[in-house]
Amino acid sequence: YNPYLSFVPVANVLVLAKICNAPLLWKILLFVPFVRFYYFYKINKILAERYALSKWYIIAMTVFPFLFYGKLIYK
Repeated sequence: YNPYLSFVPVANVLVLAKICNAPLLWKILLFVPFVRFYYFYKINKILAERYALSKWYIIAMTVFPFLFYGKLIYK
């Protein structure tokens, strides 16, 4: 994946969903205002299971992605 796509808001979300092999419906629902938190949680859960992280880390990734995605890089 092109690392510069992380600076483009829509492409950032779609690349994250593609990494987690999310279905097309999830990718569409990630742009619905209040529904998106549930699907971000599910995508973060898939991503955290690959790194064997706790449930609290998944919640923190959903609420504060700018902090905890960066910490995920160094795991």
